[in-house]
Amino acid sequence: MLRSLCSLLAHHSLRELLSIVSRNYAENKLHELPDETLLSYGRLRRIPIVGTRDDILKRLYRYLYRRECSELVNIICYDLEFTGLPTWDPVSGIPNQEIIEIGAYSPHKKESFSCLVRPELYKMSEEAASLTQISTSVLQSEGIPIAEALKRFYLWLANCVRSQQTDVEPNDSMSIPADSAVIKPVDNQRKDGHSLSAELSPEKCKPSNSVMLISHGGSLHDIRMLKYYSTSCDISIPNSIYFADSMRLLRECTHYKGDNLGVLKLDSLMKELGITSHTQSHRALTDAISTWKVLGKAIHLYSSTHLTPAQDITKKYLQWRKM
Repeated sequence: MLRSLCSLLAHHSLRELLSIVSRNYAENKLHELPDETLLSYGRLRRIPIVGTRDDILKRLYRYLYRRECSELVNIICYDLEFTGLPTWDPVSGIPNQEIIEIGAYSPHKKESFSCLVRPELYKMSEEAASLTQISTSVLQSEGIPIAEALKRFYLWLANCVRSQQTDVEPNDSMSIPADSAVIKPVDNQRKDGHSLSAELSPEKCKPSNSVMLISHGGSLHDIRMLKYYSTSCDISIPNSIYFADSMRLLRECTHYKGDNLGVLKLDSLMKELGITSHTQSHRALTDAISTWKVLGKAIHLYSSTHLTPAQDITKKYLQWRKM
């Protein structure tokens, strides 16, 4: 490794190496780089360098997708568990269930958040208790009030963003062309009339500003429950947080056109994609991590080796939503 790096650095500085690889990746031209550059970058990043050139390129594309996409907008996968399946009063808009667990995972930092929440009004349904294996006694003894749980969650998000900013390589973000760095929402107009694309300009999409919270099927309940309980606890959701549901992309990746959402459940997708898990499903943190694993592998299979996340994923499939 040292000999290869020294040889390369005789012609390019480390800063130039990182910039060259990042720029070629963003332009889908990684395959045009010489073997020496690919090998040096792979060894620098501790990526296994074995197999054919095509094998190495696939590993580098997968690594760079995760790194570049996550750094660009601070991707965080999250999941919520409830006392039961929420329904909403059509007049008051109040849900008939409560949040009992919040879990989140930062794929770039490989850091996680997990918190049990003590319900105040509703008991655990038998189905929820069976799925999560969380008992009422555990929630009463280990859970904390929802207001405290939300404060901790938003603080963790803020700390993730601050710590992540210090990890961005010199010139990495500058090497991405401006047109691919702009992350525009599918629905470009908010209800208040302000353009979301203005809020998601290249300058504001630096790692210190925007967070994209991704949940699997989150548009069904997770987003709405977070909004309701944040409001009821008088906690402001940071303006830098946007929400996305991975369901749309995974429906496309699996070429599924039917209405049976069970096919797109995390358990089913993990089995279909050959992803093994040794932890219990239907727990918030486990499902948050599984969402990232499924999303990453599905994107890789769907796109082969050529994919620019900012253009083809964030803008096309992950529908940005403000609270």
